[in-house]
Amino acid sequence: MTNRKAIRYAVYAALLYAISTPFSKILLKEIPPVFMAGLLYLGAAIGMCLLKCFSKGKKEEGTPFTHKDYPYLIGMVVLDILAPVFLMIAISRSSAESVSLLNNFEIVATSLIALLLFKEKISPMLGFAIFLITVASLLLSLSDISSLSFSTYSLLAILACCCWGLENNCTRMLSQSAPSKIVIIKGFGSGTGSVIVSLICKEHISLSPFIPLALLLGFIAYGLSVYTYVYAQRYIGAARTSAFYARCISILRDLPEDPFCTICYFIHDHGGRCLSRRREREDINMKKNTEKRDFKFDKRADKYDDHFEGKLSKRFYALLYRFTGLSDGDRVLDVGCGTGTILKAFRDFQNIDGHGIDVEPNMLEVARRKCPDMDIRECSCENTPYEDAYFDTLTACMAYHHFPDKEAFEKEALRILKPGGRLYIADPNLPHPVRKLVNFLCRNINGEFFSDKEFRERFEKQGFTYIGTQKDKYAQLVIFQK
Repeated sequence: MTNRKAIRYAVYAALLYAISTPFSKILLKEIPPVFMAGLLYLGAAIGMCLLKCFSKGKKEEGTPFTHKDYPYLIGMVVLDILAPVFLMIAISRSSAESVSLLNNFEIVATSLIALLLFKEKISPMLGFAIFLITVASLLLSLSDISSLSFSTYSLLAILACCCWGLENNCTRMLSQSAPSKIVIIKGFGSGTGSVIVSLICKEHISLSPFIPLALLLGFIAYGLSVYTYVYAQRYIGAARTSAFYARCISILRDLPEDPFCTICYFIHDHGGRCLSRRREREDINMKKNTEKRDFKFDKRADKYDDHFEGKLSKRFYALLYRFTGLSDGDRVLDVGCGTGTILKAFRDFQNIDGHGIDVEPNMLEVARRKCPDMDIRECSCENTPYEDAYFDTLTACMAYHHFPDKEAFEKEALRILKPGGRLYIADPNLPHPVRKLVNFLCRNINGEFFSDKEFRERFEKQGFTYIGTQKDKYAQLVIFQK
């Protein structure tokens, strides 16, 4: 999946979720708020189960849960019990317009938690948009602008957003698993928990024809929304997904009649426009990088290993196998992983926690078949979704010379590598005159080759420590340490 497609998924999630607030307001006249929250999540889970039954035979992309995922699963369920309860109470006692706008405070909570706890990067433009939305949310929370007193129910809506912000980041850590599985666990867990809370609170619950409508609303506004949201998070991270999600919701809404709310709307909308301009610039950059990509590799992904390039790469693989010192449990990222040959070979010798990224979707499909238990993602090497100091080892085999923005990759590698972690660059070893000639001929396309001395100068400039170089005829392996 490309970043552009992931952004579309974030927009779909917003479109689906946007209908929840006005329809919930109507249904809350007949259903108690906490029970209503439970029905919405149960509807999401039941609907997703039915959807999976009707789509038998279609394999969904995702990795199985491990013991490391259990804390995030528990956090996701507990927070999803609390957040809808707070929101339903706020909706039942406040105007739907104000609560709808306040819902966008979720982007602030999600982004700040992603930055502070999960070490996702936030650009200055995204930070400015978050600031504007925060100001609008605080203004909307005021029940009396002259005395600066806060509305209790507006604060409940903000508290719901904070719960969802933390929950979004928990879900982000699970986003490599099948989205339908996440929706089902979230739906049944949080829905059942909310119903139990409703019974404890002694809400007046009775059978009514509005219950099936609440379940249907839950499937559409929560189930399908969460499903597409998880796909978006998988490729562009929690902060950016929330940003595009919030921007889309703001477009769907009519202006509030209250003048004060209208001012807040425009503040929030300007924040959203900042996100839109950021997206336009990213689309332009993505288009430029796409034009530089060499799709010939992707078109013959199934035959790559047996083709000329695959056979040529074996000498580079051999250098990596000999000199990459790995231990059991090491977290390894292969940048430009292609068909996953290196990761599979590493796993054959050591019980590593393997990860791979590339921009060629067909190559990645082959890699996922080779390494079904590894985290294989389609994303650029210059802007990865991983937190700071995440990996023990980074490798880049026959890939560095293809990177469109090599300096950005060098900085990103330094960020995601643990202190003491090592970076291994395997790239062609060309004689000086040949290298200069090739670089001259390739100056207008994506491709530039370096000597080991030039590699050393580039990476030491970023803060790496040069360890050494290993050479084997036309192949060289340059080793650095953070």
